[in-house]
Amino acid sequence: MNLLGEQWEVILPAEEVPPELPEPALGINFARDMMQEKDWLSLVVVHSDAWLLSNSSKKTCRL
Repeated sequence: MNLLGEQWEVILPAEEVPPELPEPALGINFARDMMQEKDWLSLVVVHSDAWLLSNSSKKTCRL
C-alpha cells in the first residue's frame, strides 16, 4: 500500500519481496470509488487478513 496525494493506493509489491509470496489483491482500488469509506476499509481488512493467512499457511507447510 502507498499513500499518494492524501489517498491510499494498493501497488504491486517491491522487487525485493520474494517471488514465492502471493501478491496483494489489486481489485480493492476499483471497489473504493463505489463504496462508502467505512465499507471499503472493511474490505481492505478482509483482503489483508486473507493475505496474511495465506502467507502463514504457506510458511507453515514448508516446516
